[in-house]
Amino acid sequence: MRVFLFRCGWFVLLLFIVLNAVGYGLIRFNAQGHAVENSRIYLSLKKARNDQSSSEIFVFGDSVANQMYPPETCNAKINSLALLMPSTMAGQYFLVKRFLEENDVSGKQVVLVISPNGLASDLNHDSSFHYVFKPFYNTEFVPWEDSYFASRIESPLLCSLSQLPIIKCSNWNPPKWINYVNQTESNEVVSNLSFTYLRKIMELVKDSGASFQLLPTVQRLSKSNQSYDLLKAAIETNGLPDLFQQYFSRMVFLKDDLFADQAHLRDRSVLGEDILKLAN
Repeated sequence: MRVFLFRCGWFVLLLFIVLNAVGYGLIRFNAQGHAVENSRIYLSLKKARNDQSSSEIFVFGDSVANQMYPPETCNAKINSLALLMPSTMAGQYFLVKRFLEENDVSGKQVVLVISPNGLASDLNHDSSFHYVFKPFYNTEFVPWEDSYFASRIESPLLCSLSQLPIIKCSNWNPPKWINYVNQTESNEVVSNLSFTYLRKIMELVKDSGASFQLLPTVQRLSKSNQSYDLLKAAIETNGLPDLFQQYFSRMVFLKDDLFADQAHLRDRSVLGEDILKLAN
């Protein structure tokens, strides 16, 4: 029995070392996106690390923005680095910051395309470990240097484990009963995290010399009569009405049967190349 347990222990150790080595290789060559469900994040990260200055308009945003302006395609005018909704506004900030470190965007446009529901996104999302910590909690982004982000972390050790290759190159999330972030209450329609990092993004873009716009994702036609009174009140209370000046007037509504769920389209081809007419 002892021999059996000894051999099992060595096998588990060897397997752990091999899987970590494979994971390290994937990370080293920026190929971990092939192994995980949040692969589109790593596509945008790869673009952010390289010179994209030949384009004029840079689109960031959530998973619906990812459909509207896919990161796989770019042209002389529009270049997308859209993420996914569970990445939160903190993830958007880390990505924009990294992008601006590599690119001179003076005189150009940075556009953040976010759904109204996406503004409520916070770190207490079930997949924050997978969509925020794995991509961004590392020496490239050093998010722990940001005081607000650091204040939300309940377990720095567990968050640091997100960078272990065997974990980073997997779809594993901590069990729901493990609180690795502080479960702070959020505004009903816009989280404090979103307001905090929206301001930070605005400052970054302003300092870069580019113009900044916040625009909505496409919406279901059945929502065309929504007043968004709660959202507008939260915006007013937080002193950001100028940022949202075009947000509601630029909403594009499509027939409900074109949507696979409340936000995402069944087939992005119905959107065309520039649904928000950014290049006009």
